Amino acid sequence: MLSTYAQYQIYARDMGASLKRVAAEPAVARDTAYYRANIGKVKTVDDFIGDYRLFSYAMKAYGLSDAVQNRGFMRKVLTSDPADAKSFVNTLTDGRYKPFALAFSFTANGKVVDTAVAQDAAQQSDTLARFGSQTLVGANSSADVAYYKAHIGQVTSLDGLVSNDRLYRIALQAYGIDPATTSVDTVRHMLTSDTFDPASTVNASGHPSDAAQSSADLQATVVRYGATTASDASSQALGTIETAYYRNAMPGVTGVDGFLSDDRLVAYATQAFGLDYASAAVLKLAKANGADTTKPLTAAMKSDILRAALTSDLSNASSVARTLGSGFTAAAASFDFGPTAIQSPARTADITTRYGNAAGSDAASQQAAATETAYYVAKIPAVKTAAQFLADPRLVAYATAAYGLTFPTGTTPAQQAATLQAAMTGDPTDPQGVAAKGDSALLAFASAFNSAKVVRAQAGDAAESTVDLYGQATGQAGGAADETAYYLATMPGVKTADALASDAKLAAYVTAAYHIAYPDGASDAQKQAQLKAILTADPAVAGATYGDGARRLAAAFQFNAAGVAQQGRNAVTASGLEAQPAAPLQATVDLYTERLGTDPVATLKGAKETAYYRTAIAKVATVDDLVADPRLVAYAAAAYGVAFADGATQADKASEMKAILTSDPGDPKSVASQLGDSARQLASSFTFNSAYAGDDAIKGGGQDGFLALAAAFNFDAAGHVTDPRLAQSAKDTQSTLTAYVKQAGTAGRAVAQADATYYAASIGDVKTLGGFLSDPRLVKVATAAFGVARPAGLSDAQWSARLKSALTSDVANPKSAASTLGPAYRAMAAAFNFASDGKVARDPARLAQSGKAAALVADPYAQQALDAEAATRNKAVGLALNFGQRAAGITSAYQILADKSLLSVVQTAFNLPSSMATLDIDTQARIITDAVKPSDLRDPKKLGVILKNFAIRTDINAAAKASSGSVLTLFDRGSSDSADSLLSLVNPAAQGVDTSSMPILQLFNQG
Repeated sequence: MLSTYAQYQIYARDMGASLKRVAAEPAVARDTAYYRANIGKVKTVDDFIGDYRLFSYAMKAYGLSDAVQNRGFMRKVLTSDPADAKSFVNTLTDGRYKPFALAFSFTANGKVVDTAVAQDAAQQSDTLARFGSQTLVGANSSADVAYYKAHIGQVTSLDGLVSNDRLYRIALQAYGIDPATTSVDTVRHMLTSDTFDPASTVNASGHPSDAAQSSADLQATVVRYGATTASDASSQALGTIETAYYRNAMPGVTGVDGFLSDDRLVAYATQAFGLDYASAAVLKLAKANGADTTKPLTAAMKSDILRAALTSDLSNASSVARTLGSGFTAAAASFDFGPTAIQSPARTADITTRYGNAAGSDAASQQAAATETAYYVAKIPAVKTAAQFLADPRLVAYATAAYGLTFPTGTTPAQQAATLQAAMTGDPTDPQGVAAKGDSALLAFASAFNSAKVVRAQAGDAAESTVDLYGQATGQAGGAADETAYYLATMPGVKTADALASDAKLAAYVTAAYHIAYPDGASDAQKQAQLKAILTADPAVAGATYGDGARRLAAAFQFNAAGVAQQGRNAVTASGLEAQPAAPLQATVDLYTERLGTDPVATLKGAKETAYYRTAIAKVATVDDLVADPRLVAYAAAAYGVAFADGATQADKASEMKAILTSDPGDPKSVASQLGDSARQLASSFTFNSAYAGDDAIKGGGQDGFLALAAAFNFDAAGHVTDPRLAQSAKDTQSTLTAYVKQAGTAGRAVAQADATYYAASIGDVKTLGGFLSDPRLVKVATAAFGVARPAGLSDAQWSARLKSALTSDVANPKSAASTLGPAYRAMAAAFNFASDGKVARDPARLAQSGKAAALVADPYAQQALDAEAATRNKAVGLALNFGQRAAGITSAYQILADKSLLSVVQTAFNLPSSMATLDIDTQARIITDAVKPSDLRDPKKLGVILKNFAIRTDINAAAKASSGSVLTLFDRGSSDSADSLLSLVNPAAQGVDTSSMPILQLFNQG
């Protein structure tokens, strides 16, 4: 008869072959096929537990067959949240239950977790960051951001998003799309398209967002800018920051006014295209427009010249852009600010309907109407200006007839043309304008053309913010109904600061909303004068003179210095996001406090600085806001131990701080990383940098507005919310990070925790395998967590190719790359959702267990079947195999004491007496720990020695109990082994194993 050790060796020598053999056995294969076919049908925990064949398969796979009948207990396990330290499963001492709970997705009420959501956290963060970067948002965007955060989670369908005007507006504006000029049908088509399908609507529709620059032109501008940037480190660092700003801000620019109102965009384009405002052609044009060319051109004149160039018709050889030279011509060609059709297709359709209704019902009239309609529809798309329109009598006659527009008897054709010209090019919302003073037909006519210049003193989103602020100031959500209704109804007609300041109700409204204070005893006239001064001032000047409320008020309106509403003025960029979230803020405060020491004077001063920091950092919207405040710079630098050069000026400190805060702490070549751990930790504490940039093309770094918008939401073809595309589920991320930190050990815990924080913040942004593999830090965490080691001699390209083949393979196929590379690769591949083409796939919604995870259950099930087979022949062999399978998961002696099979192996291997059970539990744990440390069980050589000792001692003990015979009978007849040679096998030192961490085993070295 073979010894226990010999039998164990037969199984363990080639475990892969043994498992493959068992898995192919008919009974095991049938059970596995049943599990894979039915686990996807489970919708509740009762469905799962109620199917004995399904449930017992899973329980056996996880080594829990002994608890299969304890259904009430297992229901509590499966409905626990493994992420909650206080949940039921985390209170259990038996470590087998938590992995089982992690393997399935049930809520506390027993239903399968529903992960379908309109936007996940990463998508919402991207939307709000983009919204904050749009110049059209205004200074009070925080109210919109708060509203969006509070309500986007309630959206369960595309209809729900579209029907909420405010959510819908914020979402579209965030991606540079104007909700006023973009049809809802277009948005529906885009949001229900698959961004990963090249043939989908959103990918096949070109560039539908009316952005000022296409992706290709934007990229070409960036290349031009890079080619003209100096090569020194400082210039390159600044260039990187400005390029990031340009990429982020340009998709939101839809008109020349928005572009020209942003000095950073203008400066970027000026450098990129080499615009020379000192050239003879530019000076000649400036002089013709009244400029004094003996002095440098004013900013206003440069802006006017650039506007003229960018809106030029390049088909005209005498256009401004072509007259000024190649730089201006290239700029005009790169942007889409040129003339557009005077009438939108929707307005044209409306006019043709009106014309048809106004025509006579007889056949002749209808035929004539059809002829005129055909002419109008054919000609109007080519008309760019009011002058062109008025030059065509048939177009004029058609439009005036459609709106029933007539003129008083005796009005000459010239007078009629002048009235139409003034109405078409004026502001139809201006109460003093030609269109508004005329009859309703003239107003409707004027509103039908894009040549009309609607100028509002306050943009719609800024008005919403004002209402929110008024509600906060008065303690009434949405503001007092009557006052708010009056404000919203009246403001569109306000075109001057005088009109606003002289309207007592409007003035009182904005005064309350922005907390404007007037001197005691000020008369109404003095209050009007102060209010007008604020409204017509630069926001910074208003703030310096009258306080922060005045700064915000000035930024919320668009009056020029003369008090006239001017489109695009004071379009202030504000992120609406926290510069430093609560947890990093508290960490910064803690670090700062620690560095103060115990000196009472320093502690008192530090408390004052901390109070200031907490208050001031909450108002910071951009990195420029932070570095402009010397006290914030000093506080942050002190907290993280960042030292500035001796003699550094405040400007130098601000510049260095900005470079740190805008760099990527995960990039070893970034400014923060080059300056050391202190700077890297500082950069990680703020949200001015991007944690992960591997998928810029997918995330929208160069993406058209609609494509980026579609990628930001999760709607299926029917408009229902569906699961987000996640490279890794929340549970798999948690498991990965737990394993990563655990493998790092105590010595590497600090670095591992930092890596884990980075991974958790970044993995949600991963949209392609290429993006994932391009980030060394993400790859480091994932491979280490699953024990996937890079073979020596592999180049970076070969290593990436190996990981790509594994992560895109079918884990259920035994011949796939992941399966053939080994269990570690297979487990890693199952933890990610990469499709065969490298893109992130969506698992079918609402599954108790993902398809990949279900495929992996077959491995431990086969292992359990193998253990059971071995145990029927020799119980000790089954115990050894079971111990070997579970050893890596043992983290304390108490786990061993809580499990009879584990304890049996340890007691036998180390010859511990069974009488130790009479001792208290802590003493028993110390004995176990003295015998074997958990780390020894993760060392394959040491584990092999322990299992060998167990097998041999089992046979020795059995022989000792036998009534007759000797140890030699344990071996095949004819064996020359002696009892001494058998005992020598137990000596680990003889096997070349270091036993310094295994004190009890050293006993075998004696004698």
